[in-house]
Amino acid sequence: MNEDILKGQWTQIRGQIKEWWSVLTDDDLDKMGRVAQFMLKGESNMNEDILKDQWTQIRGQIKEWWSVLTDDDLDKINGRRDRLIGMLQKKYGFTKEEAARELDDHLAQLKLAPTMAH
Repeated sequence: MNEDILKGQWTQIRGQIKEWWSVLTDDDLDKMGRVAQFMLKGESNMNEDILKDQWTQIRGQIKEWWSVLTDDDLDKINGRRDRLIGMLQKKYGFTKEEAARELDDHLAQLKLAPTMAH
């Protein structure tokens, strides 16, 4: 299912989800729709935006996750996903895919995306 199909069928899908799980609010369903769109676009796009928009807030957290990264490394990364992935590859020996997965897993725990805020 691609993004256009999801947009075209979201009203129907949303109604069915609401019937199945009546405890979900309209706000919950709106968030689900946005998350689904992000997933179809690629989770990396969402996380790239998080890194750019909220770099100063998560910089310290990134240093906790990957303590080998220095302040100089973080200055060079400056919120750029591709640079962070490259640095994780260099410092930890991850493949590109491993570094991206590791990053996405950690960012998902933070729930910083504006569309996911409560």
